Amino acid sequence: MKTFRLTIIVFSLISLAFCSDIADEITAADGFVGVGARAAAMGGAHIALAQDYSALFYNPAMLSYVYKYEITGSMMFRFGNTDSRINNGGWIGTQYSCVKLSTVGAVFPAAATRGGLAFAIGFSRFQSFDKMVEYQGIRVDNVGVHATENTDGGIGALQMGIGVQTSKYTAFGVALDVINGAENYSWSAKLSGFSDTLVEDSIIYDDVTNDYDGVSGRIGLAFFPVKYFTLGLRMDFPTVLTKKQEWHKATEVHFKGGSFDETDDIYKNDYQFTLPFKFGAGIAIRTAYVNLAADVVYADWKQISYSSPSWMLSQNSVIPHSYRATTTISAGAEVTIPIKYLPTRLRFGYKYDPVPYDVPKFPTERQSFSGGVAMLFGRSWLVELTAVSTNWQRQERTTLGNLLDHKIRMSDIYFGVSYRF
Repeated sequence: MKTFRLTIIVFSLISLAFCSDIADEITAADGFVGVGARAAAMGGAHIALAQDYSALFYNPAMLSYVYKYEITGSMMFRFGNTDSRINNGGWIGTQYSCVKLSTVGAVFPAAATRGGLAFAIGFSRFQSFDKMVEYQGIRVDNVGVHATENTDGGIGALQMGIGVQTSKYTAFGVALDVINGAENYSWSAKLSGFSDTLVEDSIIYDDVTNDYDGVSGRIGLAFFPVKYFTLGLRMDFPTVLTKKQEWHKATEVHFKGGSFDETDDIYKNDYQFTLPFKFGAGIAIRTAYVNLAADVVYADWKQISYSSPSWMLSQNSVIPHSYRATTTISAGAEVTIPIKYLPTRLRFGYKYDPVPYDVPKFPTERQSFSGGVAMLFGRSWLVELTAVSTNWQRQERTTLGNLLDHKIRMSDIYFGVSYRF
């Protein structure tokens, strides 16, 4: 009986897991959000256009074209909705929301013999893990499932960098990221309706906390061959991350007749892995009243690799089959309305942002539409408001052949204030 009960417990634990040939999801490879209200409103197309604190993230070379001292900060408000179903059953919707600090920082222009020179320092939050999913339906073996998955947290960095104009037409910049973040994941599921067994129902609880620390950086170049045209290039160095994980796993198996078995275990592990290079290029057309920009960013996520612990090194051979290379495309426009006492800028953007996982599948790739407005008060205070709408569809099969569908929609609101003097 004890062996039978243990078998049922293990069976329950793996029944909704991802396919066994998939590496554990490295969530630090995904969930990127815009840095700065202006860039977010323009789809993230800022490699050749950033002329504020956000240049530290998009292209540090552009810092050299910030000629006024700047102190800035912004908040992000997220409103999400996920519709899920099991084996083409009915859709179940889940809503969630969160409020997070997005950026806080400062830019310090310095006197230079020729051209521009500026330093920047601050904090940027560039990844968000916030989501909630609810499942309810019937598995292929006619077992009923009701489960909830919840994740919150994110990753940001203390950033510092410098940009300098190296000639009349070129600029160079470098930035360093000291990374810190956390991810809190919980999963609870009740399985019921077992037939031809002594089991009444099974309840699973997983609580996982991941604390991240690491380091990365980037270099950037900017070229101004003619007055109204800018070309930007950026290379992000590999990100080395350490993840300290604590996993609390509990299971209850209730048997017909009133008896039950339970397990309660805590696992602690430290992992170290490296995320790949990123390469970006952008162009911008800048005039007195209209700015247009477009970016392309490439990353080969198949190059992710574990360096510790030793028993995770085998996952390095699985990662190339679980991840894919992605090309993110961004485009944006900004129009200035020259109101005498309140200059106003209207912004619009689009972003095609494929998820880096090759498994599961994505019938609809992730894409975002954005817009925003900025108003300049007294030539010193800039107030910005941005809205970003993102959606995609995810589809996966479990080890038992169950089909899980998710439709994800997120609305992010950015509110930012900058003071320039």
